Amino acid sequence: QKYMEHDRTKRSLEYTVYEKDLSETRAKLDEVEERRRNFVERAKEEDDRQHKTHDEIRTVERECKDKERAVASAKEDLRVADLELRKCVEKRTSADLDVTELREQIQAGEERLAGVAGDKNSLDAAVAEARAKIDA
Repeated sequence: QKYMEHDRTKRSLEYTVYEKDLSETRAKLDEVEERRRNFVERAKEEDDRQHKTHDEIRTVERECKDKERAVASAKEDLRVADLELRKCVEKRTSADLDVTELREQIQAGEERLAGVAGDKNSLDAAVAEARAKIDA
């Protein structure tokens, strides 16, 4: 009888120790599982952030390439406009020289015309004098 009672007490104590170990093990397992879940969640968040950053980098790189193309196009447009401006300046300079030359020619022609007009007046006076002599 005592043996059975001791045996029951022994089994009861073993069961209590087993339950306590099981409870502690479950608590540790739950803690490990919680840490694992947190780690997986953080890893997923980090992975999502990495993908988002990668997408942003691609977008920025595309924008940079587009802007580089736009700058190259603007430089080419500027080069073409500069060439056109130089041609226009050359034409203007040539036209200004032509205008100056024509003004000089006009002035020379006017001077000759004034000289011829003076000669005409002298001749008219001489003709009138000659006629007056002839008529007299």
